[in-house]
Amino acid sequence: MLKRKKKSIACTVLPKDEKGFTFISMLLALSLLLLLLPLLSELVKIGKYTPNDTELSLQQFSHFLMEDSLTAVGYKVEPTAVSLHLSDGTTAIISQYKNQIRRQVDGEGHEIYLRNIKNVRFSPLPYGYHVSVTSDKGDSYEKTIPFYNQ
Repeated sequence: MLKRKKKSIACTVLPKDEKGFTFISMLLALSLLLLLLPLLSELVKIGKYTPNDTELSLQQFSHFLMEDSLTAVGYKVEPTAVSLHLSDGTTAIISQYKNQIRRQVDGEGHEIYLRNIKNVRFSPLPYGYHVSVTSDKGDSYEKTIPFYNQ
């Protein structure tokens, strides 16, 4: 028998010393970069987001005051509190409690209307009352609440 020796020959398409980007891989990297840049700018915007909870809370507070005044049959305004006489015979008192504005019905309960306040002032008007709120940060907000059932 014939004994042949095997030759170890390998054929490569590209030489091993070629280390670089081809035109197609460069286009792919550039298109991927162009797709991700707008998303990156949106992520930066989300990171800088500051919520405006204070304005929303004050808007809700004035809405609650307006609703309570609409359903009340009488009211009494003091510098630190408003007493609303409701149609069912109960009295709702809206006043400051520590750094919050709360609502109590007949001296019971504890419903928080607004948080993080420094001061609240109520002043009577011929057609309702005026509310002045100072927040913990020093911002001042005012609202006039009309009273329809006189």
